[in-house]
Amino acid sequence: MGKFTTGHAVSEETKNKIRKSRTKDYSETIALYESGMRIIDIAAFYGMKPCSLNHAFIRRGVIKRSRSGENASGWNGGERINVAGYRLIYKPDHPRANKKLHCVLEHILVAEKALGKYLPLGAVVHHFDENTLNNSNDNLVICQDTKYHSLLHVRTRAYKACGNADWRKCKYCKQYDDPGNLYISPNGVDVCHRKCSDDLKRKRKLERRFNETPASQGENKPLMAPRTDEINPLPPEH
Repeated sequence: MGKFTTGHAVSEETKNKIRKSRTKDYSETIALYESGMRIIDIAAFYGMKPCSLNHAFIRRGVIKRSRSGENASGWNGGERINVAGYRLIYKPDHPRANKKLHCVLEHILVAEKALGKYLPLGAVVHHFDENTLNNSNDNLVICQDTKYHSLLHVRTRAYKACGNADWRKCKYCKQYDDPGNLYISPNGVDVCHRKCSDDLKRKRKLERRFNETPASQGENKPLMAPRTDEINPLPPEH
């Protein structure tokens, strides 16, 4: 069996490159980094690879800055759009900052700036035109709680659909009508015409009756034990 060898042979040319990199003067690049410039920008300026410059800083004991926030390589000013379509602003010291992203919704910051203080606990900011990216002062309304915020959305959609903000929409026929003609649950969630509700109940009842086949009805009936006198009749008396 042959001998196992560890590593691989290094040419003299590669050794010379390593020696040259270790003796290279990085004082200018270190000064730029300590002044606040990013490694990726310094490497691009000097025509170097960012990873090589990073390793050179590590070998020379340069204290690295945090790579989060403004020091991140993908920093774009601290703005992003979340999946719900709201704009987020990087504010790690804000009480409402996201624990993972350290961002705050932009419309909250705009409302607090106009209010002159932090929003009260439970307060919600409403967009008048329902455009989540339009965070101008004249488009924002500060609501006392989520319930009032939902009411504004309901009234806005009713006004756009039928021209009357007081009307409500039946959850079955999807038509807007006067609240006097509708059933509204105590919590205000279920809104419907009584006729629509009765028609749906009648339809479901017919469907259940249609789905119950005679075979299935027979299976559910209790079994009756046969009479013994029918199986073994008594002999006639003489």
